[in-house]
Amino acid sequence: MSQYPTFGSYKNPVPFKVEASAYYWWWYALTLNADYMNACKHGGVGFEQVYADFGDIGYEGERHFAFCSWWRERVNTLETRGAYLFAEPALPGKSVAIVTDVQVAREAMADPNRLLVSIPLDAQRKHIEWRLNNILKQNLKPETGRLIRSVKKSQAQYSMHKPVVPAALKKCFDLYDAKQHSASCGKPIGNFELAKLVGIKVKERDKEDEINTVENYRRTVSATVSRYIRQAENMIENAACGQFP
Repeated sequence: MSQYPTFGSYKNPVPFKVEASAYYWWWYALTLNADYMNACKHGGVGFEQVYADFGDIGYEGERHFAFCSWWRERVNTLETRGAYLFAEPALPGKSVAIVTDVQVAREAMADPNRLLVSIPLDAQRKHIEWRLNNILKQNLKPETGRLIRSVKKSQAQYSMHKPVVPAALKKCFDLYDAKQHSASCGKPIGNFELAKLVGIKVKERDKEDEINTVENYRRTVSATVSRYIRQAENMIENAACGQFP
């Protein structure tokens, strides 16, 4: 986890910020796993390893607040739950720091993966920031594909198995929730109606050999909704195994 997510204040989390984190959807998927939630009532029996790390995630009330409370829960003297599970371990000698030792300066100059910069403290801050920005542009490699590389090389205790887009995760779970709610009310509705209810818009692909009709569009929407719901179901199942998505 290269950047620690923030979600507004502890007592008043901002929903859109919370839902912009893939870790929120990981937690939410786990809360939707009926077997895991049942295990939480019995000390995690059957899910011992995941339970030891993720803990009892049962909650009442507003779910964004519940996630923030869980995320910030202290699991030891140094770490909160979020950092314990998802933070990358600190690598010795890889942090940005002030050089105060001549030997350290020599080692930095000899290291091709380090850059030693001299900053005159009596210079104007604006000038320093401008020069630093230019130096970094010239010496740092472009970050294209950074997310994909970070997923593959993550050393965190738990990490995503592939890059994800939180907005796409939200679609999956919004549709899954709407389907579950309509079924629990005894009024199941079709996929096309689910898409309208949730506000999911599907752009129809151009097809050379097929005339675009209302029926074809409904079929496209239905197939898309089914795919999203299957993805949500898979993520819910995977979460109880300590995997996501």
